[in-house]
Amino acid sequence: MPLRKEAIAAVGTWAKPSVLDRVDGRNRGVVERDPSLIREISKNELVAQLNSKTMDLRLESTKAMGKLAMTETEELLFEKLKSDPATTVKVAALHSLKMMNSSVLGKAIAQAMIDKDQELRVAGLSYLADTDLPKEQKVALLSETIQKRTTPEKQTALLTLGGLPESGQLKEWEIILAQFQSGQLPEATWIELEEAIKATKSTTLASSFESLLEEKSQGEPWKKYQGALAEGSVRNGRGIFFENQTAQCIRCHAYDDMGGNAGPRLSGIANKLSREELLIALVEPSARLAPGFGMIAVELNSGEKLNGTLLADNPDSIVLKDGAEPEKTILKSTIKTSKTAMSSMPPMGTLLSKREIRDLVSFLSTLNQD
Repeated sequence: MPLRKEAIAAVGTWAKPSVLDRVDGRNRGVVERDPSLIREISKNELVAQLNSKTMDLRLESTKAMGKLAMTETEELLFEKLKSDPATTVKVAALHSLKMMNSSVLGKAIAQAMIDKDQELRVAGLSYLADTDLPKEQKVALLSETIQKRTTPEKQTALLTLGGLPESGQLKEWEIILAQFQSGQLPEATWIELEEAIKATKSTTLASSFESLLEEKSQGEPWKKYQGALAEGSVRNGRGIFFENQTAQCIRCHAYDDMGGNAGPRLSGIANKLSREELLIALVEPSARLAPGFGMIAVELNSGEKLNGTLLADNPDSIVLKDGAEPEKTILKSTIKTSKTAMSSMPPMGTLLSKREIRDLVSFLSTLNQD
């Protein structure tokens, strides 16, 4: 069965395969072929696999039809969208119809938007702009979704609304921004709202949103990232942590037996910091120094001044160490002033998008194993 699945996937990419070989990973360079031959040879088998009892075979066949632009199968794909028991196959059918610019794409999107599966409804919303519905009707559907549907649907509807032609002139933004100001718009949609407003290219809307965001932050810069407290993609966050070449998290932080030691070890960090504390640590790293990874200067009520590495920050005391000197425990009640050094970690808001930060917070909040 795995070989059959791989064979169908290879058929789907035959016309324009990856530059890397599917088997040994060697660089084969760019290859482009006329898809007409493979379409004719594979059509019957791909159609037969649409009714396979194995979900993976139905899924790969559905994807292959889209990649090969097999428009003669569009009605079959539409039926898959309506009736397949697996949501992933239904979503793949919609994507394939979009890839082949199918003549039934409009009704497929309409069907997707009323499906019982949220994932398919979200996919349908993301393609709504591609239908031939009048703009007024699209706006009405998206506005209703923003007001009444689930959070993932609201997020997608905002992005789709922002991407409509001349969207910045829509009066609906006034309603949405008023709800944002009053707290009626879910926090989980704030990042998508900001992205949607940027997509309109309206300086007026952007200025209004920035003013409201400043108002909501109440002088605390990290609160401009509050939308990142909502649930994001743990999978994407993991990719950012281990692979993002801009953030380079793994270079400074250890997890399991991987990573560097310039910053604190992150195994079990979810047991120590809340999502809010994780977010603050990412966007304002100097606001809270991890014990053992920052310098502190204190002046006691007696006038004595002490400097050293902050080893512990307890409710009633701190512990610092100055070079080879013994550790010193200092009661907070005896401290007149204290000042911590700037963290060597750059604020992640300057390196990552808010959506990426949301995904990263979601991943870090799963690290509960020491």
